[in-house]
Amino acid sequence: MIDLSEAEHIERELMLIKVRAGQKEREDMKRMADIFRGRIIDVSDNTYTIELTGSGAQARRPSSSRSTRARSWKR
Repeated sequence: MIDLSEAEHIERELMLIKVRAGQKEREDMKRMADIFRGRIIDVSDNTYTIELTGSGAQARRPSSSRSTRARSWKR
């Protein structure tokens, strides 16, 4: 086994989110996925699965309010 983290490398984080999306919420979910550069990777009658990727620093960025967390897609 080779530890690749000791050499120069790029780290990315992946977040998969499954959201309930009825007919009324679907357009909002699509719009939010676009805003945060997410991709809808699976659709069912009542849910969307959204993929978001970013650097580790983006995924752990602290936020002070709920609206900031929602805008930055991080917790």
